[in-house]
Amino acid sequence: MKGSSKRLLAGVASVFLLVLAGTAGILISDKNQKNISGGSGTYWSQEEGKILEIDREKGEITIQRTKDEKEILLDCSKESVMEDITLNSYNTGDQIRYYFWPYEASEDRIKVEELFKSSIEEIF
Repeated sequence: MKGSSKRLLAGVASVFLLVLAGTAGILISDKNQKNISGGSGTYWSQEEGKILEIDREKGEITIQRTKDEKEILLDCSKESVMEDITLNSYNTGDQIRYYFWPYEASEDRIKVEELFKSSIEEIF
């Protein structure tokens, strides 16, 4: 009976560790993604880039996208977003993360829904 007790204890400990590892993995992946639940086409995409130019009057930012270094125009104007995006705190050279609906993006222009400065602290 001692052998079966040890196997049972080892089995319970293994299951506990698997559940703990799975939970940690989910929490880590959710930390860096912002999704809105729903069906196909309802998930926000996110990308990062470096601000090259800001036109505060038009609500537009020209960035160099991090993933391929392509220049993209981000449309942050009041007409295109759900909530106001204030560009006063952003400057040329800032690293940013932006969220958008994939169907609202063309090859060189993206209608942005949310915008945040990226920082080293966010990565860790």
